[in-house]
Amino acid sequence: MKKHIAFSLIVAATLFAGLFLLIGGNPASASHQNLPAEARAGTYRLSTTDGLTLTLSADGLVTGLQIGGRELVAAPGPALTLRDLSQAGQVDTPNLLANPGFEDGLDQWHEALNQGLEVSVVLSPTHSGGHALAFTNDKQTTAVAGYAGKLVAVAPGQRYRLSAWFLSSTGYITHPMGTPPLMQMKIWQKFQPSNGIYVMWYGESKKSLGAPELVTPLHTNATRWRLIRGEVTAPLGATRARFVVGARLSDQTLWVDDAAFVPSPERELSLSGVVAPCPGQGGCLQQTATLTNGLAITVTYTADADHIAVHADIADTTGQNRALDVGWGVPVVMAGGTWWDDAHTARTITGTRRYANEISAIYDGWQSMSLYPYAGVQIGEDAGLALGLPLDRPQVALLSYDGRSNRYSALYHLGISPQAVKVGPHATFDLMLYRFDPSRGFRDVIARHQKMQASAYTTPRAQGLYDYQGRSQGQYYTRWGAHTVRQEDDANVYSAQYTSSDLVLRVARSEKPRPTMDDIMHVLTLTLHSPYTESVALAQAITNSATVDPDGEWSLKQVGVFAWDTGHWEAAWAGDVDPDIERGLAPFLMDYRIDRAFSVTTRAGAHLDGVQIDNFMTTPTFDLRPEALAAADWPLGYTPHTYQPAVHTGFAQEEFLAYLRRYLDEKWGRDRGITVNFWGLGHPNYLGRYIDGFGSEGQLQPNGEGENFNPQILDYRRALAAKRPYLFTVQASGVTAVQAYTTCQLALLYGVHPGHGPNGHGWDPAADRIISDTARLVGRYWAAGWEPLTYARADDDRVWIERFGRVATFSRQESGNGLYFTVHNRSDMARTATVTMESTPLGIADPAAIVLTDIAITQTIPFNLVNGDIRFDLPLGPRQTRVVRVSGGVQQPTPSPTPTASPVRFYVPLMIRESDGL
Repeated sequence: MKKHIAFSLIVAATLFAGLFLLIGGNPASASHQNLPAEARAGTYRLSTTDGLTLTLSADGLVTGLQIGGRELVAAPGPALTLRDLSQAGQVDTPNLLANPGFEDGLDQWHEALNQGLEVSVVLSPTHSGGHALAFTNDKQTTAVAGYAGKLVAVAPGQRYRLSAWFLSSTGYITHPMGTPPLMQMKIWQKFQPSNGIYVMWYGESKKSLGAPELVTPLHTNATRWRLIRGEVTAPLGATRARFVVGARLSDQTLWVDDAAFVPSPERELSLSGVVAPCPGQGGCLQQTATLTNGLAITVTYTADADHIAVHADIADTTGQNRALDVGWGVPVVMAGGTWWDDAHTARTITGTRRYANEISAIYDGWQSMSLYPYAGVQIGEDAGLALGLPLDRPQVALLSYDGRSNRYSALYHLGISPQAVKVGPHATFDLMLYRFDPSRGFRDVIARHQKMQASAYTTPRAQGLYDYQGRSQGQYYTRWGAHTVRQEDDANVYSAQYTSSDLVLRVARSEKPRPTMDDIMHVLTLTLHSPYTESVALAQAITNSATVDPDGEWSLKQVGVFAWDTGHWEAAWAGDVDPDIERGLAPFLMDYRIDRAFSVTTRAGAHLDGVQIDNFMTTPTFDLRPEALAAADWPLGYTPHTYQPAVHTGFAQEEFLAYLRRYLDEKWGRDRGITVNFWGLGHPNYLGRYIDGFGSEGQLQPNGEGENFNPQILDYRRALAAKRPYLFTVQASGVTAVQAYTTCQLALLYGVHPGHGPNGHGWDPAADRIISDTARLVGRYWAAGWEPLTYARADDDRVWIERFGRVATFSRQESGNGLYFTVHNRSDMARTATVTMESTPLGIADPAAIVLTDIAITQTIPFNLVNGDIRFDLPLGPRQTRVVRVSGGVQQPTPSPTPTASPVRFYVPLMIRESDGL
């Protein structure tokens, strides 16, 4: 049997500390005991001018939370919680698995699934001991298999950490591959066999409680034995569980060893402390707590007109590495209330579930964070309470409501390291607590956040991007590139120098066999000794900026032959773009791409308009490279695989964007833009303040949607882009007219400018015409600016409405003026919707004088006035969007651009009626 080093002293100390705190030995309670009796009984209040009041006791409990005088707190509870995970990476006992290292062959393991893999127990290689499990596929086609351990006893609500060590014969894994949208949609949200660890839960009847739950995937790196680990919580009703290891392979072997299923001993602890008014400052409270584990926490509460701001500083006094989950929340009973996932998805709060719209903060594992930078809960008909993250700093946080503890909170994943010399032994977090109008739902949560964080949702250059006739990205740092920019200047095309946050290396011709990791590193070594200066600089950038994972490997994003370079195998690593890393990716981009491009084009008398960043946040992960820790300007996070403090690539991206913005403003002019290929989830939230325009791209399914183009993604991306341009390039091949039509109806709804990408081949000519016509139509209204509050509604939940523009501008029809509504039928059946527009909040002083026009076909729409509001009927075909302009006085329509075919392509009423048999 394998011998595991027992960390019994660590476990015992951790459990003892948790027990000590739970029975009243809270490390901050000493401060409470030093308070006089009258102070301990005292309370402090902070109020906004719009009717939100927070009440804290002198020892740090939330004793009251009122909205418009309505009390939401039924019983006092702590504002702060702490879970110290600093030693969690070393806790590996007790291991509930029998035969975790396969020393007894497959005893205690059984085949759960096998579709073509050879499975065996081998003597070598092993991580430890004398045996390991091997999955082998010697064919080019993909095969999957899963092996499950013996049932183990679990307790509902208990946390468990599952882990295993993996090694690949090629040095890397090809499944799963892809960007975070694909990972989130296909791997985390529904079961799909992949390489990694799963868990299955069972109740008393030994019946499975659902499909296997992914704990953590093995994403790409496995050149040396790699540890992957994830934490799960046993659900209500679970009494047993199975550990499942999965494999999805083609033409390689994957070895697995030393699996573990370990109860997590670290408890979430409630913190008290001392609350007092801020010295010499009104509308401000400060809470302090000194803990026995070497942490000191200071929380500052400040009341503003429309929100209460919470800022916390956590300081380590011991000089050790820290991994901390710190929460701030309020104890409110919300059963029967409404949790909003997004503008179109709401859930009634019932039972003891946890409600969150969560994604993974990293692409190579699971660490929970919120998709949106805000959350909203409706309590009754008159109270809406929102949590929001400020967007002027990077943070990884989960906003959620937990029905088990009746706690509405933000949970922050924080790291502290003595290696982070610029940050010091500190971690911080910031939060905003604000009310919203529940009758407006999640849209009012968005609108108020945009108002409070206005500078993060627009830029001085954004509106100007709408005025260009086209947009282009390229390599403009050559003489030919400068010539191209001059041509694009004459054509009023926005020209942006192409860059990427990925570290890409061309490895071999595509007719060669798939390269191994040894092959890739050999090419990198040759490149480091190239006679070409630029090639050497690229190789140095890879060497110095590839993010380092917990096993000391560079985080490999993908290896393949891709549509943009079908002649070669390429390898790409996740890059750390902190500009302070010497000879790293940021200096390479600045010296060999950006500065060179602006210099060359300026000398040629051309105007390069900006910088384009491709693959924007496709590889969110943690960098453990010591140089990255030393260069970090923002507080750290921690990797969930080993609980080591590390630099998140999103935080490094923030440093690069800030540097790039200063560089462009100071050297080339404030009119130069920064645009991105919009892939990432969650992390672009705090990076958005630097972005002038958002591009996007992706494949399409037969229904005209895709992983990066569907209502869930579009709701999110539209809200983050706000009033800035948002474009989508279709990179699919063989697109039909029906696909293009359905895609374009969503593009019309969200004001997304569609385009035909260079990697999309073999299109139906009608599909191209539909895309180009739709782009012209979107160009008629998207610059008016998307608004989260529509002040319009349909009588059918299957009819969705978006608004562009604030108040009708009656005398002008140019792009960027006027008031527009996009009305979309989400169903596959034709229907007629009754739409009501609210005159007063829309600023329509004389609703009787307005004119409604379908701008695609320049058709006037009749309406009625009902209690001063505008009401009209609008026929809609299946999945159809119509664009309605509101103008006033005498109708003065601007003629539509001459279409290349009949406008019926936008709405195809005859085609719809024929296909429906109507």
